[in-house]
Amino acid sequence: MNKSLIIPSLFLLLTITTYGQQLSIDLHSFYGIWNNESSGYSYGGGGLTVSYEHPLKKGDLQCGLAFRTIDWGNQITITTAYRAPYISKSNWSFNGLTSIGLGSALFQQRGMFVWSIGYLPEFVWLTDRRISLSAGLGFRYTNNPAYKNYGSINQLFELPLKIGVQIQLAREDN
Repeated sequence: MNKSLIIPSLFLLLTITTYGQQLSIDLHSFYGIWNNESSGYSYGGGGLTVSYEHPLKKGDLQCGLAFRTIDWGNQITITTAYRAPYISKSNWSFNGLTSIGLGSALFQQRGMFVWSIGYLPEFVWLTDRRISLSAGLGFRYTNNPAYKNYGSINQLFELPLKIGVQIQLAREDN
């Protein structure tokens, strides 16, 4: 991937999180159940996502950077998501996270465009006023259109497992 794209992306992410309300750091594990060649279990590697979360009247809007490593290479994406609150209690909540990712598969000399769309129900536990923990299991469709020129599998359906931490950067006074 071109270094001229990485540096502005990181600068943008750091600038946004400096003034943000919440920072999310998530670890992912991806379990494949279908691809355009066959169905069945496959392990799709692990990943790390760092996101800025901005509260809306109902829910949160997220924007972040995701890095994923797979046995055939790596992938980097810019993600956008909406977190819809379903149940909110004083020390926990149950939410649905709908996401879209646009990025690059980095396993060739030149990165190849990759996109994904997913949904992940999650539980969030508030541990104190500034830190909360989350866990969820969802589904995600990923497509790498240009990979048809290199191999047969370019689409897959996965069940991502997420464990994360959210850090409140600014307090909201009610």
